[in-house]
Amino acid sequence: MTERRKIHRNSQSDWMDSLPPILLDRIRLCSFERQVPPEIPLMVALAAIATSAGPGIEIASGIRRTTRANLFVLLGVSSGVGKSEVFRDMLEPVLSFEAALHQWWAEIPAVKARAGEELLKARVSGMRTEIRKLHTGRVMQIFNMLEKAERARSACGAYREPPCLLADDSTSEALAQIMSRSKESISTVSADARYLLKRLGTPDTKEESFFLKGYSGDLALTNRVSRNSVRLRRPCLTTLLLTQGDAYRTFVQKAVLNRSGLLPRFLHAPIKQSENPHPPVDGRRIASIRSSYSEKLKEILEAYRFEASATLVEPSSSAQNFISKIEEECRETAKTDESLYGEVLRRRAEQTWRVGLCLHLARHGNAAALHSLELNDAESAAQIIKYMEGAFDEDPTVEWFYVILLNRRNMPIGRALVSRGSATSTVVHAREVFKPAILASATGIICIHNHPSGHTAPSRADIQVTRKLREAAQIIGIDLVDHMILGYSTDYYSFSESGFI
Repeated sequence: MTERRKIHRNSQSDWMDSLPPILLDRIRLCSFERQVPPEIPLMVALAAIATSAGPGIEIASGIRRTTRANLFVLLGVSSGVGKSEVFRDMLEPVLSFEAALHQWWAEIPAVKARAGEELLKARVSGMRTEIRKLHTGRVMQIFNMLEKAERARSACGAYREPPCLLADDSTSEALAQIMSRSKESISTVSADARYLLKRLGTPDTKEESFFLKGYSGDLALTNRVSRNSVRLRRPCLTTLLLTQGDAYRTFVQKAVLNRSGLLPRFLHAPIKQSENPHPPVDGRRIASIRSSYSEKLKEILEAYRFEASATLVEPSSSAQNFISKIEEECRETAKTDESLYGEVLRRRAEQTWRVGLCLHLARHGNAAALHSLELNDAESAAQIIKYMEGAFDEDPTVEWFYVILLNRRNMPIGRALVSRGSATSTVVHAREVFKPAILASATGIICIHNHPSGHTAPSRADIQVTRKLREAAQIIGIDLVDHMILGYSTDYYSFSESGFI
């Protein structure tokens, strides 16, 4: 069985109590007021912090390697839970800042830009009149004056549209245009992202390619006949997508089947309504909690979002060693795992750096560069990521078939992914099941697959496959110790315990 099945969801106290106080208070307040699971306001808040930081701050995550705070977040939330209210509550400081920025821009820079353009038009018109009377000796002088005026007009044109912090359901070309005037950074956010997910769910498209480049900060070029060409040297894209549970499942299923490069970059999970009571918040502190959270995001926005060059945060030695150990262990585990989950493991350390930097910003605000990333924030980041992976693991969307390889003592010596299928079935052949066992000189195997429905009762196809594997095992001389079907949580069915093997 893949290591993923050993991941269990941490209790909320594992990561909640260690969060920065301002962030923790705001999450608890939103969770209480909206009666929603705290995971929703937590992930929206992390996306809000990533949006506020933009490309203006990075953390030294290795030798000659830095990592930014931008995140990709996807939550599948049942209808009626309150995702739209949480979306507005936790993003409100960013929305208010952007609204104030646009109002100021419309009143001052845009007016000056239009006035400057009109003045320069008049100046160029006057030069054209002089050109008709021109003596040969003044050609270069007039040319230089025209060149200077055109450069000034171009500069004025750049100030006609305000920079943006947020975009909703925009195409990759539109995002590139917005990013070109917004310090190469934007956050695409949506409280109902089903249409965007349909586009992103199609593999090998320009949409997928642009999002991959925006996540990693790779050079992005857009050349379209209908739009001006855009060159983004180091784009910084943050993504926050909330959607209905069915749209989430469809996107994840397509991404798994198509081996999408986007899915391992998302912190994603289906979130269900919590049955646990939400602890009340002292009514006398509500105004101060809201104000402190808003002021912290404003600090981050003003300090980093529009900076020309990135500020660098150094990790403490304990945080560096902690995340390096995660990277080493995950890469070793994923070395022979070519499934999509192997890609998730290989990115776990990078995700920890990104979430850790967001938590560091929530703790220190505009003084983040003066402090090292401490171990407690690195540990909180790792617990949040593990929690999100565990949430997805409890609600798989496709069937996976694994074979566990055993030695003479029936001790595991390895495992191999044999097949991954759809939401209802997976195709398994005996030759693929026994091939890794033969290559590893295993003397026995245990076969394991899951049922996305959660029901562990074997289907007719399961029984037929088990019968063929049992016959093949007798011929080859490798013991079929068991074939197990996994459902939700700890539910399982064993063909061995039922007497079939």
